[in-house]
Amino acid sequence: TAACGDDHATTDDGTTPGPTPPPPPAGPALAVLTVIATPAPRGPGDVVDLTYIVRNRGQTASGPFAVDAYLCPARRPKIGDLWLGRAAEPMELAAGASAAGRIEDLVIPDDLLPGYWLTGIIVNVDHKTADTFPLNDAGSALPGFRVEREPLVISPGDSVRGEVGPYGQ
Repeated sequence: TAACGDDHATTDDGTTPGPTPPPPPAGPALAVLTVIATPAPRGPGDVVDLTYIVRNRGQTASGPFAVDAYLCPARRPKIGDLWLGRAAEPMELAAGASAAGRIEDLVIPDDLLPGYWLTGIIVNVDHKTADTFPLNDAGSALPGFRVEREPLVISPGDSVRGEVGPYGQ
């Protein structure tokens, strides 16, 4: 109970109640909870599997939706990042339900620019199911990996010159 002018309300047992959480969205609300890359990628050429957990935080079931894997700079993945693959089967979640999935044998490309890279997923990228809160539709796996230099690309017909190091013949 609170008296007029009191800064803090208290319950009958003398504790201060926490904030009331907002109600769940009326429709489906997909959220990526966890993404794990195994083995953790070390760089270009690695092959990884992504295991993930997705939850429907909404009050109604989702329709079927795809789960896509991406390679992105050090942030959450977004459409336009480097697509790596798609889960073999779409997911579908009841209201309040969570489910795990896995995308296997994703190859980290050899021709990445320098920088720090993360693997991650985006759910429902093609918007095949309603989603009342799409801001939680992506997640990344940590740790990522660093590419230190640009890849060397030599095409047929290129002229290549260089010097032999101290151990060369």
